[in-house]
Amino acid sequence: MRWQLHSDDPVEREAFASPGSVLNLSGDIINENWMSTLLRVSLGSGHYYVKRYAVRGRGMRRLAGRSRARAEWENLLWFEAQGIPTARVVACGEGRFESGYCGLVVTEERPGTLDLFACAASRKDLLLVPEWRRGVIRRLAGMVRTMHEQGFVHGDLKWRNILVEVDAPSARVFLIDCPQGRKMPEPFLSRGIIKDLACLHKVARYRLSATDQLRFYLAYQGAYTGSRLDETDRKRIRRIVRFFHGDE
Repeated sequence: MRWQLHSDDPVEREAFASPGSVLNLSGDIINENWMSTLLRVSLGSGHYYVKRYAVRGRGMRRLAGRSRARAEWENLLWFEAQGIPTARVVACGEGRFESGYCGLVVTEERPGTLDLFACAASRKDLLLVPEWRRGVIRRLAGMVRTMHEQGFVHGDLKWRNILVEVDAPSARVFLIDCPQGRKMPEPFLSRGIIKDLACLHKVARYRLSATDQLRFYLAYQGAYTGSRLDETDRKRIRRIVRFFHGDE
């Protein structure tokens, strides 16, 4: 297995020195399915997520192209290079063992955060604080705009894949869990952008007011809050709203 270690910390370098050392770690299982297992590991005063892929991916990914594990770590590293806050990749790699394929992605936990969906469910009080709510809207809109301006689409931009700080007045926002993300040429890019925005809208329409949804769209466009929508904006918003029509 080709192994990458992205850390100068001696504790991390010892714990995640090789695929074998990572596979021998114990922790709490957060999620498990036929494709992967996600483990939360405690190390000193910090916590880490170890994601182990048992297959390269669905469909053609099983046989060729970039695996789901590789896509996940490369996309997180790409976010970091673009200045988009994300989970720090500590170690990663993939290869074949006697038991078959194995892909590993180790990321550091962002302390004091919840995913945005969990936050909306268990910390509704935060969404009622205008300063906190509008700060999250503004920062998320800027991150998504930066991503799309580079021709990159997330592919699964659900509220569950967005982390927010819950104990900070100026809450930072992080994009995570992006194995489907990639750069796209036109005309696929335009559709991918609409899908990303529609993924956000699926929950936003129940959790945010129409005014806050408009704030997000205008911030995403890089416009001032007092700006007015033109016909191009209206057409785009209609596409966003209707994208998942019939799927629910």
